[in-house]
Amino acid sequence: MPIDFDAYLKALAATPVDQKTEQTDRGALERLLKEAAADADTRLHVRHEPRGDKDGGGRPDFMVKRDARVVGYVENKRVDDSLDKLIRSDQVRKYQRLSDNLLLTDYLDFVWLKKGQDPQRARLAHSTDLSAKRLALKPEATDQVAKLLRAFFSTAPQNIGRGQTLAVELAENPVLACKLNSLENRVRTSSDPRQRAHLGALDDLTHFAVS
Repeated sequence: MPIDFDAYLKALAATPVDQKTEQTDRGALERLLKEAAADADTRLHVRHEPRGDKDGGGRPDFMVKRDARVVGYVENKRVDDSLDKLIRSDQVRKYQRLSDNLLLTDYLDFVWLKKGQDPQRARLAHSTDLSAKRLALKPEATDQVAKLLRAFFSTAPQNIGRGQTLAVELAENPVLACKLNSLENRVRTSSDPRQRAHLGALDDLTHFAVS
């Protein structure tokens, strides 16, 4: 599925900038993210506003998953809000406990934060462009944003063993949590010392499931 940047910009232009809130264009952004995700990997799923994790990591606006594993998170702010300030905020530091792969945007400016790399940035347009009589995107701008989005969505899913991520996974998958508890009970009552040797690890896992 190609990324329809023209339709996205028209959707943003439908509401004057001074009347926008952080949530005004969420629908348009969600469609754009889903198009970009499908363009990068058809196994990806983008979900709006996942539940917050139980370790105080906060609640990013979008979660990206592949085969039930977290690829990264997206946080959006109102048009023209400072992403430079957001990068240095406690909010983003909390989100980085959840994932090493974050995408920040004010709908027009996109910043990719990947652990071990300098922030990468691409701008689709400026807020003043939204009030222009003729909406027009520069090909180099769409190419740069598309490239950045593909890099973000192409990041390998993170290790499920990470505590905060595991808490989210178990909280969102009650069947998995139930199976884990059942397995722990069977191992705990087993007379086989080889099975009981794994009890400590299972205790750690179930701690994340219920904490």
